Amino acid sequence: MLFSIVTQHWSAIATQANELGRRLHFLSHDNAFVSYHPHVFEQRTLFARFQMNLTKPPHVQFIAKPVFSVLGLLANLAPFATATQFLPGNISYVLSVDEGSQYVCLVASRSNDSSPLWEKRSYLNITIPVDMVRGARAHPAIVHRVSCLVEGIQDGRNDPFRLWQLQGRPAYPTTDQLAAMREMQLPSVLHAETRRTVQFGTLSKGIDISLSLRGPWIVSVRLCSADYAPPGRVHNVRVRTVFRNEIIVHWHISIGNKQQNRCIQTYEVWFKAAKLERVAGNGRKETGTPQGRWCHINAAKHTPFMFYQYARNIRSPAAGTQAACKE
Repeated sequence: MLFSIVTQHWSAIATQANELGRRLHFLSHDNAFVSYHPHVFEQRTLFARFQMNLTKPPHVQFIAKPVFSVLGLLANLAPFATATQFLPGNISYVLSVDEGSQYVCLVASRSNDSSPLWEKRSYLNITIPVDMVRGARAHPAIVHRVSCLVEGIQDGRNDPFRLWQLQGRPAYPTTDQLAAMREMQLPSVLHAETRRTVQFGTLSKGIDISLSLRGPWIVSVRLCSADYAPPGRVHNVRVRTVFRNEIIVHWHISIGNKQQNRCIQTYEVWFKAAKLERVAGNGRKETGTPQGRWCHINAAKHTPFMFYQYARNIRSPAAGTQAACKE
């Protein structure tokens, strides 16, 4: 529903003949309160909030809801976009490009806002003419590389609310239950391609993508030229303790005239102990120099946004990666 509301407002702005669009300056989102059990996923918030009162000390756990991921996908739209286009079957999409046509982003959705989805499964075929992404020098003899990333949010697959219901709607989820919900809280990578070369002046077959999706769904397609502005440096890294053996990491990316972050496919989080402490036989703590290597702690997880929550000693699909990261 959020995608439909945002794109309707965008169409009002993009249509010159629309009186409302000429007066509309911004669209606000209500996230000024915290959710509570048993309505942690059903209230108008971007995160589901669990007040963990049975721990000592009590603490709070958050799970990102699909609405948060939808806003993240919409943030990838370029400055210049078309009005919202509508297709049969409750499908709508917005196509956007940057000023130099070195970046193209398509966001499409199939919703149940106006009518129910009697057929949940839908098959989406996308043909992307990669030569529409221009390099720094669009000359017939110039060959440049184009990357493509397709991310999606689907009913049942990226739906921690449904998993929480299957878990019995616990007021105080266990560490394993929280980890299982976080496996589903962010968009999934449906297609990725980084080595497609394009030569202008020649007939390009483009990129053909066939997707089998369970509705309602939202899909983001990003095309980036190798000449597009590279991302800036990571800065303002903050590590906060959530609870015992659990942390959340936040960071920022520098953005300027020659720096953009729209072509970042995922973020990698690495860890290496700064010092080691062990308890000697006499009970005294000894500090030594670590001999371990850098550990890629989110290697098994797609991390499209600028935060990552890590917990030790959990049994999840990504546990194999964490098992290899022993301190």
